[in-house]
Amino acid sequence: MEQVIAHLQHWRTELSTRAEFNSIREKADHLGLLNSVEVAIRQLEICRTYGINPGSWFCVFPEKVSGYSQPKFRVVCDGEGDDPAGWKELSFADHGKVQFHEGDLAIKR
Repeated sequence: MEQVIAHLQHWRTELSTRAEFNSIREKADHLGLLNSVEVAIRQLEICRTYGINPGSWFCVFPEKVSGYSQPKFRVVCDGEGDDPAGWKELSFADHGKVQFHEGDLAIKR
């Protein structure tokens, strides 16, 4: 992944040096490409930081759940048991309890 990021960074540098354009449309297309390269770099850096790779599992939470108008999904530690009474909901000091909503994405590395 490092080589791809480095290649994109080099390409971004090359694209950034261009200053002359024949039309506003050409400049807009160029800026769009430059923006796309920058977004790709940031996305790959996130994948690198969190260990997300092609073998990772992606789950999109369902938009509709029968019997619920706006379902919320929570993350719990099951305490190595099947009895929900022993489960503890995951919570972070800065963000509180982890809740997913319809359409949210979860990634398992």
